[in-house]
Amino acid sequence: MSKFNTCVLISRNGLSPEELENKADAMLAKFDINTKTEPIKSDNNTQFDAYSFPVEVKPEDYGRLLFGHGNEEKIVKALINQNGEWIDGPYIWMLNDITPEQKNELDAWEKKLTTLFKEQKDAVVFLSECHM
Repeated sequence: MSKFNTCVLISRNGLSPEELENKADAMLAKFDINTKTEPIKSDNNTQFDAYSFPVEVKPEDYGRLLFGHGNEEKIVKALINQNGEWIDGPYIWMLNDITPEQKNELDAWEKKLTTLFKEQKDAVVFLSECHM
């Protein structure tokens, strides 16, 4: 079984922490192949068969938990934005040394997400581990 990390971006809109968690869970469930409704497919038809309950990530932990800074190895492979759209990042597994091209891809992905998080100041970022 392969696993990867996904971020879910949720607008606060006055929601309680529990409501935010439930909304993140519902957004992830749309891509789960085990749901009773037809799952949504991403641009590259990514679907998964299990996921962990999403956990909120504080802005000060983005580097460590989302981008693997400090050897945390939780590099985010995808993002579900506030509109429920799946955005794929680079599928580079950190088991071996990465090439300079892969490093550039990871740096560009980190910059893209960091910019998105800064633009969406009212959003909460959740992290979930998905299994395929």
